[in-house]
Amino acid sequence: LRLWVASTDYSGDVNIGMNIIKQTSEAYRKLRGTIRFLMGVLDDFKPEEKVEYDNLPSFEKYILHRLDATMNEIEASYKTYDYARVVASISSFTTFLSNVYLDVSKDKLYIGEQNDIKRRACQTVVSATVERLIAAIAPLTPHMAEEAFQALPYDKPNGAISVFIAGWPTRPEAWSSLASDDVKFWDSFLEIRDTVNKVIEDA
Repeated sequence: LRLWVASTDYSGDVNIGMNIIKQTSEAYRKLRGTIRFLMGVLDDFKPEEKVEYDNLPSFEKYILHRLDATMNEIEASYKTYDYARVVASISSFTTFLSNVYLDVSKDKLYIGEQNDIKRRACQTVVSATVERLIAAIAPLTPHMAEEAFQALPYDKPNGAISVFIAGWPTRPEAWSSLASDDVKFWDSFLEIRDTVNKVIEDA
């Protein structure tokens, strides 16, 4: 119910019914499933093993660029009490993660050598992502956020004992500094990927 309230545009008429509650429940389970998957790939990861930004592959930098933009939207929406936009931003980004980043990263995560730099680079991005997603959902789904925070497989950010004490995560300036040509390249690449996948599905 808390997530339904947050996702509702209260500037107009507010509707509720079994179908709406069912859709909200499905959205909740999808969000929980995505966070659970993200945390699952961090089982053998420690923050001291992270790959520095300058050494990350271009695609990982692009993911952090999108994470930065999403967190910027979420912060701005919270400041204006636009909770429906917060939910929409989180939903859009988690869908992108599930359909794109996690899909193309499975080989690196599950087949690559444990300490391979490409695998550690991916885990670096996943760690940064999951920590910020947990913070973003905390005001909306506090029990899920706290459960996920406590389940982080490494020392908690800032040594905090709770997500509600950890504070809002910072966003390194480098994340937003990705060259526009790189952003355009990956945007175009993903558009082509979507088109090819659609053709394959329709074949």
